[in-house]
Amino acid sequence: MKLGGRGVVDESHVAWRVATGAPYVSSILYYDGLIYMANGGGIVTAVDAATGTTEELNFGIVHFSDDEGHTWRESETLIIVPLDGGRRGLYAWDEWSVVELTDGRLLGVGRTCLNRLFQCFSEDQGVTWTNVGPTELSTDGSPCLLRRIPTTGDLLIIWTQTSAEEYRKYLT
Repeated sequence: MKLGGRGVVDESHVAWRVATGAPYVSSILYYDGLIYMANGGGIVTAVDAATGTTEELNFGIVHFSDDEGHTWRESETLIIVPLDGGRRGLYAWDEWSVVELTDGRLLGVGRTCLNRLFQCFSEDQGVTWTNVGPTELSTDGSPCLLRRIPTTGDLLIIWTQTSAEEYRKYLT
């Protein structure tokens, strides 16, 4: 919001909007030119404070908590989505969902602008992460929800499917 407004300023004093990527209910933090928005599940989205964009970021920084959100640490790994080994660009990986697998590893699955969900793994509770790679799940860029069913250990993922052909393939 721009300073100096009076009354209803929801249109006249908005400096920028985040079209996607901002958590619905968010805790906000400004640090070093970035605005960090954390949702209740511990997923953090960062945007440039001056423009509201992620265009120049092209990487993700993982912040994790092992004490129910009382303290946060930054992982040692930047999350980058390289296309063709980086020769065709680097892409942001946004709004990802993390679950602990039955073997103790963490699985992160998130959206990109490449119309495919991508994934990576951590074997040390989020301190480091493997390289990000594509899944077989196509998407329109909407965020996904990933959970592990406690009684069976099975994974449940909810996402927006885009291809009718792929939609039929995964349901048959």
